[in-house]
Amino acid sequence: MTDYTKDILLGQVSLKHLERQWSGLRRNDWNMIFVLSGHCDVYIDDAKSCCLEKGNYYLFPPGKQRRYHADKEFACYWCHITPSLTPNWKIHVGNCYTFTPPEQEYARTQSNIEEAVSLCFNQTPHWHALARHLIEEIILRGNIQN
Repeated sequence: MTDYTKDILLGQVSLKHLERQWSGLRRNDWNMIFVLSGHCDVYIDDAKSCCLEKGNYYLFPPGKQRRYHADKEFACYWCHITPSLTPNWKIHVGNCYTFTPPEQEYARTQSNIEEAVSLCFNQTPHWHALARHLIEEIILRGNIQN
């Protein structure tokens, strides 16, 4: 039996009126980011890779250390996951995949990631199985769109 608690981790970042830099610590899994507000520059190997913007999902494949820099206000949900399926999204600049949900699916995908983050924070029994399902649904929707 797979221990899913080790291959999914979720959270959120909310910065107000601060300039902030931080580094991603996990490099062995995929990193999904959904931007709620503001923008954030991503650096890979000390070179600017891409800019994360509101309303988009971004997927970073495993293997590269990332550094983030946000000016002023920035908010996002994030997830580290080892998906059971291969993401097949459009390649954005800098070894990053991107998915912008169509208007009719936007609220649903945002609800999915919000519920997954809430499950992780509350640590309800078997939270990881439902959180994984919700995140993989977003990945599937991105695969279909692209």
